[in-house]
Amino acid sequence: MKGIDPIRTMGQVRWYKHPHPTCTYVVSLDPATGTGGDAAGIQVIELPTMVQIAEWQHNLTPIGGQMKVMMDIMQYLQELQVEQIYWSVENNSIGEAALVVIRDTGEESFPGTFLHEPNKVQGKKGRKGFHTHHKNKMEGALAMKRLIENGKLTLHSKNIIRELKEFVARGTTFAAKPGGSDDLVMATLVAVRMITYIAQYEDAVYDQIETSVDDDDDWNGPLPIGVL
Repeated sequence: MKGIDPIRTMGQVRWYKHPHPTCTYVVSLDPATGTGGDAAGIQVIELPTMVQIAEWQHNLTPIGGQMKVMMDIMQYLQELQVEQIYWSVENNSIGEAALVVIRDTGEESFPGTFLHEPNKVQGKKGRKGFHTHHKNKMEGALAMKRLIENGKLTLHSKNIIRELKEFVARGTTFAAKPGGSDDLVMATLVAVRMITYIAQYEDAVYDQIETSVDDDDDWNGPLPIGVL
């Protein structure tokens, strides 16, 4: 993979491709505290092409501002007559604060469909957003790896490609190397999980992400393969 420069910026949102009204768009947020530590990240993936068209990343934007950026992106897509928009957030730790903002703002105020974890999380039925734990983080990372290697997922951002170079196995999970960051990667993992869920109902998406995986396809290296 080789990153490209954005074709335009809207505030701090970098756009790599013009949205098309007949396509479906997945918008995912990996939230952060917004106090100067880890950054929050947003990814926008086009379906069924599986092309990254936009992203946002910042470490000083409070959670309310993160949700506002996400809403602005979706409103922009809506203004372009896009009919199918799916969005979600990681609901771990600070993600609970994002759910509060969504509740107080009104879920109906956000364009598109809010996707949720299809399974119960720690016995909590109907919890909104996507919960990340060791198992599904590993599954998501492996799914993303296969999609990239099979040419099914196109990432344009130089920033996420830089993060992928340092996104490695650490114990029973995946994370950035010490001193690195993985905010955009984590937002992409949420998007991949959303896309996997959508593929159960959208034949065009299922056909695009279907890959041949050997029974012995075990994880044995850092992400990704062939990054320049």
